[in-house]
Amino acid sequence: MSACAAAGRSTFHEETTLNYNGQETWLMTTLTPLRDESGKIYRIVGSSNDITERKQAEAALQESQHFVQKIADATPNVLYLYDEIEQRNVYSNREITAILGYSSAEVQAMGSNLLPTIVHPDDLAKIPAYLQQLETAPDGEVLEWEYRIRNKQGAWRWLVSREVVFSRTESGKIKQRLGAATDVTERKIAEQALAEQLKLSVFTADVGIALTQNQTLRVILQNCCAAVVRHLDAAFARIWILNAEENVLELQASAGMYVRINGTHSRISVGHLKIGLIAKERIPYLTNEVLEDDRIGDKEWAKREEMVAFAGYPLIFDEQLVGVIAMFRARN
Repeated sequence: MSACAAAGRSTFHEETTLNYNGQETWLMTTLTPLRDESGKIYRIVGSSNDITERKQAEAALQESQHFVQKIADATPNVLYLYDEIEQRNVYSNREITAILGYSSAEVQAMGSNLLPTIVHPDDLAKIPAYLQQLETAPDGEVLEWEYRIRNKQGAWRWLVSREVVFSRTESGKIKQRLGAATDVTERKIAEQALAEQLKLSVFTADVGIALTQNQTLRVILQNCCAAVVRHLDAAFARIWILNAEENVLELQASAGMYVRINGTHSRISVGHLKIGLIAKERIPYLTNEVLEDDRIGDKEWAKREEMVAFAGYPLIFDEQLVGVIAMFRARN
């Protein structure tokens, strides 16, 4: 009452008491000061409402939320709630730190920059089509999609998310989506390794068949170049054979975007250009930075054709140089 008198206005507070059965009861008590004609408080009147059920419901809700949070933190998946309207992450469990290195607070602090910052550009471009599919899905239907995320250390991780629409706007648009993301990086690496192994096995078989055919050397080499293009995603591949008398590499086969063998690079002196250097050094040469590589002479051509990678190998038989095989890979 003294607090009410000091405040000079109505006050509200919650308190506990024991009822006639000795059970704890929660009350919401209101105290109101009454004043005389001079404005002096001469009495304080009060009333109390039983709010025990509400307090019990609040306690049960808090306990339930704590239980759900314990489950969320124990799951090996990243659980998250993303708001499409506000373009931000609303919630994520602490597994996000174990998988990506970011804390929940760091993720939320990124705001609308979250997805452009951490999602691979190729996968970011696929999100609008995915969201359209999710938006038209019946409520409760789970959709799945794979994507890459850059973790805090800068490495790309493959994730699979299973999502449902958590809430919608009045017009039916997605407001929030709830998802569980699983790190499948190790599986993707294994799948890629298996695919590469299978591709190389088929490539080796094709080359083996080409080498055993009863054909001219030029036809055999042409079939080998075609196998490189077909199985190793090369833009084009070429084979030069050494003319030992003249110390010159002569182009014998070309497949892919260029098939002529009588052009500019039909004869290359050993030690000249990148092909000649491979022959001279007898060491393979590879680059994934064609436009920045000093050995790539025609940068304008490489830029125009969007060449991104080059690989060249000396062909050596019985410790003797036989020729050089080389390939370029384009961006698309």
